[in-house]
Amino acid sequence: MKPNGFYAPLGAILGVTMPLWMALPVAGYLLEIALAITLIMAAIEGRLWLVLGAAVVGLALAALPAIGPAPMVLFLPMWLKAVIGPVALGLLMRAGRVALVSYLGGAVVTAAAVLLFYWQGAEVLNEMMNGVGKSLTTMLDANMKTQGYNAETVTDVLDKVTGGIALVKRLLPGIMILSGLGQLFIGFAVVDLYYTRRDRYFPGFGPFAYWK
Repeated sequence: MKPNGFYAPLGAILGVTMPLWMALPVAGYLLEIALAITLIMAAIEGRLWLVLGAAVVGLALAALPAIGPAPMVLFLPMWLKAVIGPVALGLLMRAGRVALVSYLGGAVVTAAAVLLFYWQGAEVLNEMMNGVGKSLTTMLDANMKTQGYNAETVTDVLDKVTGGIALVKRLLPGIMILSGLGQLFIGFAVVDLYYTRRDRYFPGFGPFAYWK
């Protein structure tokens, strides 16, 4: 039983508007999951051209300085992470691959997009993180001095904050990969549940004991 086609217009809207919401902290993450779901379904149903075409339009709009939320050197890998992984997963599901193979295919593409993100945009990202760190330490320094903290305490706190920011910069690639894999898995689970309830089944993961 085929879906009612809701995924196509929803995916088209999300794809075109990507530059407007992708940089949002929480809403952007949830909307990426929604986009992943529509892309997976579109790939399964053979209507990928509509949703993927809308996402390409969104990528083109992001290149416009007045619209794009970040330099293209950052936005392009973010776009690839949000779009190409779900497409690969959906195409593998359509081909009848077992769930583990389908998910791993999408996961490899997603991880590669994140690594591309850091390969292309490491310098820009580091500048952004350094700017955030500088603003934060300046604010803390002013507030603590206003409240009467001694110089030793202020220096200790600022050193810890600086160290924390440096740690986040080192961990960020891994965090982003795990985040993308989490989005991909949620998208897969929702799509699989949706089709199961409509009496269409895809090969499952199988017993964990046989994952060899």
